[in-house]
Amino acid sequence: MQSFIDILVAFGFRELQEWIVAICSFMFMLSLLGGMISALFVINSKLLKPPKLTTRISFRMFILSEIILIFAAGYYHTFMVGHISGAHVVYWIAAVMMMPLLSVIGAQVMYIIFSGKMKAKKKAARDKARKIRNNRTTTMEDGHSKIAKTRPKKK
Repeated sequence: MQSFIDILVAFGFRELQEWIVAICSFMFMLSLLGGMISALFVINSKLLKPPKLTTRISFRMFILSEIILIFAAGYYHTFMVGHISGAHVVYWIAAVMMMPLLSVIGAQVMYIIFSGKMKAKKKAARDKARKIRNNRTTTMEDGHSKIAKTRPKKK
């Protein structure tokens, strides 16, 4: 925690650093956890490809944490401190930009951990598709031969 406070001091935050550490740590954890949960849902579902970005849990948690962080920064600088400097703005922009990266990192960690399960799921889907294709081919061949046998011969 002290290193986080040292970073805040470097950015010009002189008062209430613990408050900023608590809010930012919670928001960063929420983004990381959102990415992990989103990846777990994809891994344990029947989907082979992840759903659209806007329907993922990680995206929704990311939007929620962004809004909370922006409101927390506004509250801090408006009511608790009463001023803002350029270094503060740079810190808050960096914090906001870090959250989607944490979400992606969380998702990738889960994909790496469960890569064997993903490979097995893809192999099962390929085998199922191959089986369906083979069934269709044999059904079509059998159907054509039955039709040929029942047709009257041309004279």
